[in-house]
Amino acid sequence: MATPPNGRLGMLRQIWAAPGNQGQRCRAVLRALRWFRICRSNLAATDKPDLLPVFGERIYPCYPDSIIAKHVMYHSEWFDYDMLHFMQAFLRPDDHFLDIGANTGLHTLLASTRITRGQITCVEPDPRNLARLRLALEINQLKNVAILPVAATDRESELTLECNDVFSRIAIENASQPSGTASKVQGRRLDHLLPRQLIHFCKVDVEGAEWLALKGLSSLIESGLLPVLVFELCGWMKYYNQDEDALLNWLSSHGYMFAKYRHSSQALSFSRPYDNDVFAFTAKGLDMVRERMPGITMEHLP
Repeated sequence: MATPPNGRLGMLRQIWAAPGNQGQRCRAVLRALRWFRICRSNLAATDKPDLLPVFGERIYPCYPDSIIAKHVMYHSEWFDYDMLHFMQAFLRPDDHFLDIGANTGLHTLLASTRITRGQITCVEPDPRNLARLRLALEINQLKNVAILPVAATDRESELTLECNDVFSRIAIENASQPSGTASKVQGRRLDHLLPRQLIHFCKVDVEGAEWLALKGLSSLIESGLLPVLVFELCGWMKYYNQDEDALLNWLSSHGYMFAKYRHSSQALSFSRPYDNDVFAFTAKGLDMVRERMPGITMEHLP
């Protein structure tokens, strides 16, 4: 695995400044240096993971070729700092968490520390990610997690998936040369697979195909059964010839309001620009946030 930009000194600066490493910086540096040695050793050529304790109660298998593992080892399990802390504060034991683009299960592992009687549903089509996700669930003996090994989209069809770790994505039709390893997967509308029940929190991270996934949930959205969403907007929807503002307008027409979350100030800000991770709430979703997170501040609420 390559050294981060600006060499080892730049790597150490990133580790020192990472919000998740505050209060344990020296330990974080030692963890990162150990991981750097592992990635440069013969172990990097194997598919044997390093088992790392995360979120106090869980074990996360870290593979030397995994981008998520690198982030965890360098920046802690809280590398997705604001979203993960929001999840920790918001989720309750009887909730249903829908993880679309579950990858190897880090967000699911956090959710499992909060959801002890409810349900977690992981959607992940990449065969290698699926195998690693299943191992993580097995190691942690999680019985309330279901896996849907499909690509979340707006129609039922066989699709080509460009399998490339966290960058796995549905290939567009007539793509000249898929990046990474190509695999045939089933594309499914999730509202055909999920029960018509309340999903308390839904995370969508599918490398630009967020609108396709959400269109495949349209019946649940229209029924008010997805009150809290978080999805990634980082410019990659252009790959599918889709516009981010058009997605926001579509969701707004279904009653959603958009915000960014700052854990350091316990604040939701409903003003642009949004972060890459956009939080979306219906009126019911905002009521749930107020009830579950009474200390939260809501700024610029429409």
